[in-house]
Amino acid sequence: MRFVTAAGMKRLERALAGTGVSYQAMMEAAGRSAAGAIRQRWPVEGRRVLVLCGKGNNGGDGFVAARYLAKAGAAVTVALLCGRPATPESAAAFAQLPPGVAVTEELPRVQALLAGRDAPGLVIDAVFGTSFAGEVPEALVPVLEAARRRKRAGVPVAALDLPSGVEADTGRDGGCVPADLTVAFGAVKPAHLVNWAGEYAGEVVLGEIGLTPAVAGAFDGWEEAIDSRWAAEHRPRRSHTGHKGSNGRLLVVAGFQKYPGAAVLATLAASRSGAGYVQLASTARVGKIAACHCAEAIHLPLDKEAQGGISGGEDNLAAIQKAAQSADAIAIGCGMEPGEDTRAILQALLRQPKPLVVDAGAITALAGTGEALALLQSAACPVVLTPHPGEYARLTGEAPEKKNLYSQPSDAVRPDHFPSCCVKNPLPCPHHPAVNTGYNPFDREYTIAKEAGVTLLLKGWATVVTGPDGRRRWSFAGCDGLAKGGSGDVLTGIIGGLLARGMAPEEAALWGAWLHGEAARLCAGEHSRDAMLPSQLPGYFGRVFLEAEAEGERMA
Repeated sequence: MRFVTAAGMKRLERALAGTGVSYQAMMEAAGRSAAGAIRQRWPVEGRRVLVLCGKGNNGGDGFVAARYLAKAGAAVTVALLCGRPATPESAAAFAQLPPGVAVTEELPRVQALLAGRDAPGLVIDAVFGTSFAGEVPEALVPVLEAARRRKRAGVPVAALDLPSGVEADTGRDGGCVPADLTVAFGAVKPAHLVNWAGEYAGEVVLGEIGLTPAVAGAFDGWEEAIDSRWAAEHRPRRSHTGHKGSNGRLLVVAGFQKYPGAAVLATLAASRSGAGYVQLASTARVGKIAACHCAEAIHLPLDKEAQGGISGGEDNLAAIQKAAQSADAIAIGCGMEPGEDTRAILQALLRQPKPLVVDAGAITALAGTGEALALLQSAACPVVLTPHPGEYARLTGEAPEKKNLYSQPSDAVRPDHFPSCCVKNPLPCPHHPAVNTGYNPFDREYTIAKEAGVTLLLKGWATVVTGPDGRRRWSFAGCDGLAKGGSGDVLTGIIGGLLARGMAPEEAALWGAWLHGEAARLCAGEHSRDAMLPSQLPGYFGRVFLEAEAEGERMA
């Protein structure tokens, strides 16, 4: 599935304009397609329709939609929530409103319309578009709250491009009216794809802006996201005549006295991901605990160092290297301390040829060498790195950016969208700290993958997998119930198991992210996002495999 970021959408529009399609024509196409999508969903003839419009081009889209709905017989009122149109395109669209369309700029009157006996039977949200960030302006809060009350009373809401108050790149809701239908113009954005989009977007349909196949085909700003169709096409296959050896052998090097559960979670997840043979290399204490939770795993007992972790001594290194020779893939790092012993084991495994997943303590140990890039570049094996943003920062020295959204160029963010204190104060604003502390994973490149020749899976609410060629793909699967210690260990075990089964590194990372996220969705559906546990996730892998198999059969 292709999507664009907010900045990418501006580039796409410029590319289209460069072929002779004016911005006015794009607005006309957008408003017309929105009106068409609304009419397909709800009858409008004789229906009172309230169109909430901003002063920018999203408001202009609303004016065009209002014109077409009025022509279809709707009784349309346009509410100018931010004053008169401020762009040439929106002003031109406003001027074309037919005489029968009522117009009001008075916010108290709009509130009264929403609350009165003659309240609208359909609300259209065209206030803010993809450039919005932060919080809904305080002056508009009462109006939008009145619209939310109408929504709760059963009045449908349609949003043009995005529900106003939702950030296009992060899906963060700064006070929107949840929509029943969202018409995404030209292309879907991250906010349409995040796993919580259903809370505000409702059904998402693609609207037109006049984009031609030639422009779309030549555009280099598309981002790629995996979906259920991709998962079905790329699902791991199992031979009816296979045996445990032919289904992959995984060696898991994990565990520490303080974190025995990490090794358990990775080992169990690897076994549930379809690997035929999983061997846990860890200390005797961790091995005994793991045996109570995953009887199928084989334990390779290793000497411990003084703190209770795996020793990096010669005997252990020899045992690990011997086990690696008979494995098809290796996973290292879950629950390991990032000291000299872990570093020694990791460096030994980087010199062997089998695919290697590096996570957690092993990533921090790698970062601690001071020569992480050189070590990865010289690795004799395919490497998959699975850091969270903090580990990625330690690995690269580039902390995840938390930009002050109000310092961005005016064509990206308009300051009049925010409380005045947030515009004036430095990051973060003391009165509205959530406004300008968001992490946007789309506004940066993940160059270490190409520089080091590795596959990088950077975890987060949007998980990105970047290959050695620099190509990046995204997974929006999962939910915030994964924000608990141990979830990453499960993911490492999954990817290790898929690598052992013969999947290529990028595919294993992507399918692993999908399996992990979909299992989380199913788990949250039964146990809630609050109460779900990482240890429950492997129990849902089977349902995800079955769903992918069924989807594959439907596609055949």
